[in-house]
Amino acid sequence: QGTLCLLLLRISSSAQFPRSVAKRYENPPIQEAICEFHFDESVSWDSTYPGLVYSEIQEAFPKKRSAAARGIEAEANTLRLRSEERTRFLREDEQALIQIGPQFLSANRLAPYESWEEFLEVIQTGYRAYRKVVDPAGIEQMSLRYVNRIQIEEDEVDLSEYFNLGLRTGEDLP
Repeated sequence: QGTLCLLLLRISSSAQFPRSVAKRYENPPIQEAICEFHFDESVSWDSTYPGLVYSEIQEAFPKKRSAAARGIEAEANTLRLRSEERTRFLREDEQALIQIGPQFLSANRLAPYESWEEFLEVIQTGYRAYRKVVDPAGIEQMSLRYVNRIQIEEDEVDLSEYFNLGLRTGEDLP
């Protein structure tokens, strides 16, 4: 699975996107782009990994910070709080960062989002360093998300003016 993912990233970096996809906006809506990898648990986490990953990427991501990731796990009728230590590596301008933790890697690009090519470089930098240092056996989950902020100031709006989607609300809906 890990090889397939890396192959996908290599293919994507050379892909040519149609002009409609590469449209530049005066006020881009993307607040954050996030690419997350969750790796299998075949390799136990070693406290030296953050320092080793940092040595691989410190030229491009010179700032290093610790952070705690908190979440809730649900099992049957029980909810349990979960806390996990993560290390963040930030670019000098703090607009791009790589986060790592046990079985976890995230590449983030904050606003202003430049381009897919620029974000892909952040993803590949983090992925290569994590694979080199931690060497997980496989990927359990990979996700790519974009967080958008679209401000619409009118009370009534024609969504086709804002979105190039085939949304249909139905005649009977307000």
